[in-house]
Amino acid sequence: MDIKKYLEDLEIKYKLHEHPPVYTCEESEKLKVTIRGMHAKSLLVKGKNTGKFYMIILPCNKRIDRKKLKTYTEEDITFANSEELDKLLNLKPGSVSPFAIIRDKEHKITIIFEKKVWESEILNFHPNINTETIELKNSEFKKYVKSLNNKKIIM
Repeated sequence: MDIKKYLEDLEIKYKLHEHPPVYTCEESEKLKVTIRGMHAKSLLVKGKNTGKFYMIILPCNKRIDRKKLKTYTEEDITFANSEELDKLLNLKPGSVSPFAIIRDKEHKITIIFEKKVWESEILNFHPNINTETIELKNSEFKKYVKSLNNKKIIM
């Protein structure tokens, strides 16, 4: 399903920015000049013991705090591999975003938001393609998250 149609069906207002391909947070930092708000990254990880999947969403300039994360997952994590990413979300590495969760039909992925992202006034994410960025107000993004049937954690 196309994320833009999904958002429109939910009457979620957003602003679409088109730009050259962006593969890393460092490259997206250059876009901050024209795209305001929080630029975040999304990482798909899994529990080493259980194989449960988690999408971690944190500010671009932060690294995963594995110790803090373990208090929420109750296990050590490892990055999901490209085959798991393809099977679960039909994505390639480098294109993960919270918008991909609409493809998780079995609701296997728990979404973990870093508090600073969750509380940001304006949020920006790729619509599962790295040549576009969707900008949303926090209230609109939370409408999207509420539409999902996945477990959510704010850390």
